[in-house]
Amino acid sequence: YVLHDANADNLRALDQFLAMNQARSTGQLHAALVRIQGLPSAHVVAADASGTAYYANIQVVPHVTDALRERCETGTPEQQKGFVVLDASRSTCRWGSDPDAVRPGLFGPSRLPTLTRTDFVANSNESPWLTNPDAPLTGYPTVLGDIETPRELRTRLGLSMIQERLSEFTLSTMQDMFLNNRN
Repeated sequence: YVLHDANADNLRALDQFLAMNQARSTGQLHAALVRIQGLPSAHVVAADASGTAYYANIQVVPHVTDALRERCETGTPEQQKGFVVLDASRSTCRWGSDPDAVRPGLFGPSRLPTLTRTDFVANSNESPWLTNPDAPLTGYPTVLGDIETPRELRTRLGLSMIQERLSEFTLSTMQDMFLNNRN
C-alpha cells in the first residue's frame, strides 16, 4: 500500500478562508474558490444581498475518476472503511490531473459541483446530489458522493423544513427553524 493525501502540502487553506471572508457576492466567492482551491473538505453554502443562493464543493479532491476506481479499486467495502483504496502496484492506477487544477493530482474546479439558485441551496454534509431537489446535481465523480440513492434522515428533514417554509421564509422563520429541536 502507498498512502497519498491530497492535502499533505495544502498551505492554501488559510488563503482560501481569507478570500472567502472578503467576498461580497456569490460571484466573488465562486471566483475565490476557483482561484485558490484550498479547502481541505467542505460544502460551501452562501447567499448574497441580491438574493442569490450558491453551493460549491470546490475543494482539494484527488483526481480519482470513476473509470480509475473501476479499473484499480481494491479490497472490500469493509476493508476500505470509507477510503478509496487503489492498487498501488500498477503505475496505471496513479491519480490523474485536470488542466484547471491548482496543482497536479487534483480534479479541477470545472469538474466539481456548484449550483446557483434564486430559491435555495442546502447541504447536510452529504453528497451534492440533492443540494436543491428541483435541480439535482449529477455528472461529478463518485469520489465526491453518490446520486439517486436514499438520503440520510438529517438531509431529508432539512430539505423538508426548508420546503415547508419557502412561501413564508423570513429572518424570523429561519431563526425558528435553525434554533428548534427538530434536527
